[in-house]
Amino acid sequence: MYIKLNIPNYDGNAVDVIWDKGANFTATTDGVNIIIKANKSGLMSLAKQMIYMAYNDLPSGSHIHYDDFLVSTIGDEHCLVIEKE
Repeated sequence: MYIKLNIPNYDGNAVDVIWDKGANFTATTDGVNIIIKANKSGLMSLAKQMIYMAYNDLPSGSHIHYDDFLVSTIGDEHCLVIEKE
């Protein structure tokens, strides 16, 4: 399989949020594990977001809060935060 991605360049301002139409996910915990459950678009969106954050020279501590304000979550049990070290 070959997938071609268009990953935006970080412009030094706000971190881009990459989220495809129709994507959704839930983030839960069972006390031991963190569980991310997503549809195909949700998994692809999260993967592209991580590639964007790895590819670009973002400052340490740059992060995205995935909650109902930005993206479609189901159940809204927990906010998922992805942060660059």
